[in-house]
Amino acid sequence: MNYGSRAAIAFVAGIAVGATLGILFAPAEGTETRQRMTDSAKNFGNKLSSMKDKATDKVNEFLKKNERQAEASNG
Repeated sequence: MNYGSRAAIAFVAGIAVGATLGILFAPAEGTETRQRMTDSAKNFGNKLSSMKDKATDKVNEFLKKNERQAEASNG
C-alpha cells in the first residue's frame, strides 16, 4: 500500500471519528443522536464503497495496461 492510499484511509477515518465525536457531544435527544449516528455511518459506508470502487477500477486499468504491454513484447 503506497503513501497516498494510507493517507486517504487515514483522512476518511479521521472524518468518521470527528463526525462521531461531534454527534456524541452535540446537545440532542437520544433518538435524534442515534439517528444522526446511523445516517453518519451510512454515509461513511457509502464513501468507503466509492473509494473501493475507484481503487478497483485503477487496479483493473493497471493490470489491463500491463497485460497489453506483455502481449505486445511477446507478440
